[in-house]
Amino acid sequence: MGLRHFSLKVLLFLAILHMPLASALNAGPTKRLSLCGAGVIALILGVPGVELSYRYVSARMEPSAEVGNWKGERRLEWGKLSPRWAQEYTGEDLRERFLAKVPERRVPVGLLAGGNIELGGIPRSRVHVRLQNSVAVVPLGSGGNTEHATLVANLIIDPQLGFSRRGEIYFTLSTPSSIRGQTDVRLVGISVAGLGEEQTKVMRELTEMENKIFIVPAGYGWNPRTPGDYALGWYRGAEAQVAAARNEELDKMPGIHVGSLQGNGRPAQTTPSGRNIDIAVPSDRRILSRLKADGPPVYFTGNSAASGGVMTGVAADILAFEPNISLEEMRTLIRRTALPLKNSVASSSYVGSGSLNAFKIFRVLEKRMFRGLAWTDQSLWDFDAESKAFLERGKVAMASAKSMEDRLQAMDIIRASFLLNPSEEAQRLLVNFYKEQELDVNAQFYDSILVPLSTER
Repeated sequence: MGLRHFSLKVLLFLAILHMPLASALNAGPTKRLSLCGAGVIALILGVPGVELSYRYVSARMEPSAEVGNWKGERRLEWGKLSPRWAQEYTGEDLRERFLAKVPERRVPVGLLAGGNIELGGIPRSRVHVRLQNSVAVVPLGSGGNTEHATLVANLIIDPQLGFSRRGEIYFTLSTPSSIRGQTDVRLVGISVAGLGEEQTKVMRELTEMENKIFIVPAGYGWNPRTPGDYALGWYRGAEAQVAAARNEELDKMPGIHVGSLQGNGRPAQTTPSGRNIDIAVPSDRRILSRLKADGPPVYFTGNSAASGGVMTGVAADILAFEPNISLEEMRTLIRRTALPLKNSVASSSYVGSGSLNAFKIFRVLEKRMFRGLAWTDQSLWDFDAESKAFLERGKVAMASAKSMEDRLQAMDIIRASFLLNPSEEAQRLLVNFYKEQELDVNAQFYDSILVPLSTER
């Protein structure tokens, strides 16, 4: 490495470190991650002897993969990753093909998203009628990060990238009184982790409300993963100490507590350990969302995408099936259907019960709807025979595949088997397929899943 290049990288790293701490803390969780990301890359690439492979995200499985992130920049990723990886990992993309239609019940969703939502940025057909004549919805106070709130909302309601079929944006939160009297709004998604005084006051009042289900981010922390992360530890550690007190307010929230996963199945660097985490959601670094309803996909990331976006979207459709579900019943449903992660990858203090499994969640809800099974009925949770049938069907389809599209269709069937009941055979087929396609980050995710001994075949 040339001295000139090394010097430039060191200067960039030092510039990031000298950013005022207050400005970083006042930013949203996604922005805070972005502020330090350049410093981490600069340090790693600027240390002699450290060789890492950086490639742009693969366009192999979707033509629209070459997009900018939410700040309009190109972002680097370790290895290759399919563009709609979060939808694939959760099985969201399989719902139309293999599951019944979600009941025709609109579910109003409230958001605490740390900024304005411009209605031109989200599909108007998925906005509650009370907001149809608004120019913008102003959440906490005035101003805020419009991009952040719009990206969160589109992860719920965007027709191609969103995780809900029936959710509609009812409001963004300005004061607790805006939902206190709204008995039809049960679901509130939260994507603000760095709480100030005004937000903390709102949170405390929210905890007093009854019959609401809150989707709560795990908070904000700094978990080093690379040599560059450890070098930043003293700086980010100080920031995390300030954030810790704010995280405590989130821990007190009566809701589903959500962490964030990277594409390789490891916890996001901004998901703190030791929190009250129920579930981890694939979202970190490069999940696709939109800034405009008719615009191109852009990259989003982190706990904001995991909690206020993906998990809130899935929760909205759970309520479409089960409008009277209790918080504890929803928590049990989400935790019991999760894909467990190997201890070598992540402890439960980071990921709760594992990786969000939307496909299995909605298959459970189908069984309840069609067969009237109680939550305590063990047959409600048993998918062994169905998973085996999917696997055999997928293997037959793969053996007769004549094109890449045929192979992708076959792997979708095998992935459905794995999501319903992970097996070593399905895991091996998925890992090998993604490696063959040079999507090594996807392969790492499936390899990170703990296959229960009872499902070995």
